[in-house]
Amino acid sequence: MRERNYDEIVSIVLTQLEYGVRYFDLCVDQDCGEEREALSTLVRLLTPLGVNFMISSADPEVAADIVLLTNNHCIVNCFAAFDSDKLNRSLAKACADTGAYVVVFPYATGFDEVNVKHKASRLIRHYELTVDAGVSIDHVLFDPFIIPVVECPESAKKTLQVMRRVSASIPQSKFLLGANNFARQTKGQLRSILLSFMLEHFAREEMTHVLMNIRDVATCDSFSQEHGRLVKNVIQYGDTPALNRLMEHYGQGQPSHQHAATCFDVERNYAQQYLHAMTQ
Repeated sequence: MRERNYDEIVSIVLTQLEYGVRYFDLCVDQDCGEEREALSTLVRLLTPLGVNFMISSADPEVAADIVLLTNNHCIVNCFAAFDSDKLNRSLAKACADTGAYVVVFPYATGFDEVNVKHKASRLIRHYELTVDAGVSIDHVLFDPFIIPVVECPESAKKTLQVMRRVSASIPQSKFLLGANNFARQTKGQLRSILLSFMLEHFAREEMTHVLMNIRDVATCDSFSQEHGRLVKNVIQYGDTPALNRLMEHYGQGQPSHQHAATCFDVERNYAQQYLHAMTQ
């Protein structure tokens, strides 16, 4: 985009549309400055192709501009606008007027029992602010902000607790779950196995209306029963020794406990491969 090579961008987008990709993530820097014009041009070019956008930005004014440029579906992922009591009204109005989906965050760190309650209460509070600003109830997505399992072995377990609390208060809840973030700092087969069992576990929990951002999954014949058991223990119970054994076996050392940013990589064909493997 910085090179204004719009032909190449359109070519890439057309190819991914053929693969079944539904949303394209526009990651917008807060201080995008002169890039705002390029962004506007890009949105105008892609809108007639039927492209839907996820707008990830820390700048609510830029996000509002993009929302108003397209008549297509948008998911607005702008924590600066919808994660404090000082809600950005211009972005809220743009989302309300266009029917855009809005992601709300808990903006809390840690996974002790107090923070499970805190995360759920903050999600519900931000939901109320967003709906009060005019966004449709059906157009709010909750992001429980799952953290990498190598930072917190109980990550999946605690995230489910947060989701259950929100669902109990708001039965129509819809969730956006950054599954890639769960497996952050792992790679190769271990990453694929973690994501595969996480998908299965959340599906068995009957959590409805969950949109997962996911890239890599593993088929059921690509790992041993013993490793499958260890991964299940990690996901269901937060079993730290099991996670350490897996990390050691796959040559990835001990958990690093470094901060990892949320990852939004969406490839529908990987999810289809996983679902096919599960049904077999």
